[in-house]
Amino acid sequence: MSISQRELFDRLVDLESQKLTIADDIKQIKDDAKYDEDENPQGISKEDIKLIAAAAKLEARKDFEEKQQAAHEVFKKYKELTNYD
Repeated sequence: MSISQRELFDRLVDLESQKLTIADDIKQIKDDAKYDEDENPQGISKEDIKLIAAAAKLEARKDFEEKQQAAHEVFKKYKELTNYD
């Protein structure tokens, strides 16, 4: 498949624009879900929103096992180097 520089540019502009829109949408849904005593007393704490967003990324990327294994290795190395246990 051959693509010209102009076609590449145009496609990248479109994708980058979509990415910006999606980033704004993600921020907005987090803001909408956030707990506020007056505006949204049934809302979710900032801490839980952060955890939910991270879990959603794991699910979207389908890399839970890889991330879990990497974290396990880091913790194992930390314990080894610091004599934590």
